[in-house]
Amino acid sequence: MYFWFLLIVKSVFHHITPVPKIALPTAQGFSFIALTDILYFKADNNEALVYYLKPYDTKTHSAVIFKRLSDIEAALHYNGFLRIRRNYLINTYNIKQVNNRAIVMANDETLYPSRDRGKVVEAYLKEHFYI
Repeated sequence: MYFWFLLIVKSVFHHITPVPKIALPTAQGFSFIALTDILYFKADNNEALVYYLKPYDTKTHSAVIFKRLSDIEAALHYNGFLRIRRNYLINTYNIKQVNNRAIVMANDETLYPSRDRGKVVEAYLKEHFYI
């Protein structure tokens, strides 16, 4: 009986645990996106585009963040984000498949690590995902 009680309590607390989010400035204020919904960031000069999925929606959405990719990488490094190219920072939890140096994301978009980052990406995936 006590075992079932613990399972129920664990389930309840799991559902009320806050999900880490990132605040994106919009014309109306800020829009908050769960880190787990973010697919990747793409650098464009001193700003970055964030590509993400909304819950229960298969369409990929994007927004502009006026930060450098290196600043975003420093803030999210310990949250499963990995730099695969000079201008791409991906969320490793949204990797769907890895093929011959190609990474397929949850939205079926294929991204390619650079030659110099390829070894780092491979080592990271082996360490964290037992590839």
